[in-house]
Amino acid sequence: MTDTCPVAFFLSDGTGITAETLGNTLITQFPEQRFERHTVPFIVTVERARQVAARIDAVAATGRMPVVFSTVVDPDIRDVLAGSQGFFVDLFGTHLPQLESALHATANLQPGRAHGLGDALRYQSRMAAVEYAMEHDDGQSVRALER
Repeated sequence: MTDTCPVAFFLSDGTGITAETLGNTLITQFPEQRFERHTVPFIVTVERARQVAARIDAVAATGRMPVVFSTVVDPDIRDVLAGSQGFFVDLFGTHLPQLESALHATANLQPGRAHGLGDALRYQSRMAAVEYAMEHDDGQSVRALER
């Protein structure tokens, strides 16, 4: 990476997988840009958010562009992160109010729901597929190949 490439921060109150996935999907639309990437998971307190915002501000102070992708649901934590000197892409906060309006319901703002058991049968099926793929990787096992 060069000292002038943009820096992508993927911020989350969970593992960061959703922020990484959505953020990377967006920046792939700019193939001429090479991003330095940093994932910062488990931002669950305002104090931790202040530390992360300071880290983003430190990058901005060097003249590099910090692009921040956030899936943090807590509004107080989100506000701290949005106050940093990075270009803030609020992947949840932007769309949740729209969904609340359309559904005439209030979001529960609980982190980690994307990877939870919203549909237990679908989740169990996915986990079984992952376990099967790992067990049979490169012919390591022939158990239940007929499946």
